[in-house]
Amino acid sequence: MDLAVDVREGEAPHRDDAPSLYLESDFYMDVDDVAALAIALTLHTAGKIDLIGFGVNADNEWGARCAEVVTYPYDVDLPVGVRGGIMEEPDRRPYDHSRTLCESYSEVPRRHPSDGTAALRRALAAAAPGSVTVASVGFMDNLVGLLDSGPDEHSDLAGVDLIRRSVGRTVMMGGVFPSGREHNLAWRPALTRSVLERWPGPIELVGFEAADQVVIGRDLADDLGQESPVALAFRLFEEFAGRTGRPSWDPLTVYLAAFGECELVEWSEPGRLTLDDDGTNHFHPEPGGPHKYAIPRVGPEQLARELDGWLRRLPVVSSERADALRSMDGPTARWGALPASTRVPHAPRR
Repeated sequence: MDLAVDVREGEAPHRDDAPSLYLESDFYMDVDDVAALAIALTLHTAGKIDLIGFGVNADNEWGARCAEVVTYPYDVDLPVGVRGGIMEEPDRRPYDHSRTLCESYSEVPRRHPSDGTAALRRALAAAAPGSVTVASVGFMDNLVGLLDSGPDEHSDLAGVDLIRRSVGRTVMMGGVFPSGREHNLAWRPALTRSVLERWPGPIELVGFEAADQVVIGRDLADDLGQESPVALAFRLFEEFAGRTGRPSWDPLTVYLAAFGECELVEWSEPGRLTLDDDGTNHFHPEPGGPHKYAIPRVGPEQLARELDGWLRRLPVVSSERADALRSMDGPTARWGALPASTRVPHAPRR
């Protein structure tokens, strides 16, 4: 398989002092979700974070499996939870890089994802108090499930109390600031409103405008190899959209969840985010309010260079994983060029 990796000697970096990150994503819908997971995996193997779980909150069977495919070359044992457990296969959608990647990498070992709420409860219960950063780059189903959950085999605490005990930061991609309508928050407004009003802690938001011009992922195969799942996902997007690269809404959110305060971004004054019934959001300044949003300090090119630097790092794997990757048949030999029936004139709009 033509997939570039670095082989590490000995054990992976010790991460006792790294922030614990749980990533929630509407994985399958857009290639920026793939980039966000890849950056999180790279930050994990570099010892910058401890990636303790990944939740899929979109209604597509292929999302969880695609997350396994993307994760496999990074040699990370990543627990995956999915909204409502394993879902029945829906109709194939016109822009569906997740299914194509799953079919192309069918040799990647299968795991069995757990229910998304149960996966969150398990991760939070096992974490030290206040140590977890929750990064949400999708919909709210699993987070609402956590809020509504009661005691179980993982913890005697109800969901709100478990969040209060374990979560130190929450960073969310969503909204347009100071007001507007954005896909993540507007998809199921009642669920979004439930999280905004009930979450027992502050929420830091990365709005659409913060990353819309921060384009990353151009010519990824030059760095990651022709058969990297991440590079292939971007190639599929380019086939559909007719342009290279993708705005970094979700990758920027993961980056800020990992590094917190940084010289590239500042945060607004506190306030409160409200949501209309149609999903339009409004930010109201309020001293001591629970919400704030990211404001870039630098231009989009500088932000893109920083994010691209993490996206383009080679997976760092054990020699055993490297051997397993080399023994696989590469997907390009199986599917080559995209079939014409899968092409559409444009990619989905945020």
